[in-house]
Amino acid sequence: MKTYDYAVCGMGMAGCALAGHMAARLPEAASVLLLEPRRHFQRDKSWCFWHLQRELMDDAISHRWPRWRVRWGKRSIEHESLAFPYVHIDSGEYYRQALTAVAERGRFDLQLGTKVTSLAAQSGGVTISAGDAIYNAGRAFDTRPLTVPRDTLLQHFRGWEVVTEHPVFEPDTVTTSQPRKCCSSVSRGRVSGRVSNARPAL
Repeated sequence: MKTYDYAVCGMGMAGCALAGHMAARLPEAASVLLLEPRRHFQRDKSWCFWHLQRELMDDAISHRWPRWRVRWGKRSIEHESLAFPYVHIDSGEYYRQALTAVAERGRFDLQLGTKVTSLAAQSGGVTISAGDAIYNAGRAFDTRPLTVPRDTLLQHFRGWEVVTEHPVFEPDTVTTSQPRKCCSSVSRGRVSGRVSNARPAL
């Protein structure tokens, strides 16, 4: 049974961010186990949010919109903030940067194709079960997605990414569609302008 100082269960966005910070800040002697059920990383999603402060993985930001516009009917409101832009992160570049940081640390053990089945607190640490394998860690961070009821409303978008030869939206403004009330306490809208800084088609 292998023992590590730290373990990170799940290498999605949160796990990669945590692993990147650990690689940058932990002493060289620290051992870290990284467990991820995927067998390889690929560009599988993107993330957009308002950027509030400088982060370690900011080099993965592919576009920033300092201005945003909300439209409803024939009316619209527009605001601007150079300090807090709306940003887009490409998952492929994000994963690449995190994995590069991890690979540069000799005592970081990334195990792909390994699904964590349970974590149990023990005296002096945590026991992690992953199939037939069992690991011990002084501390474990569980970043795996939570299991939520099927009727829970989550914000996920699926669709096509359109790549154009030239930008077709305003490169410095992101526009949201009209918010629509879909239940008593939830409003929804959609952000457009994803391809404002589209890569040229090859």
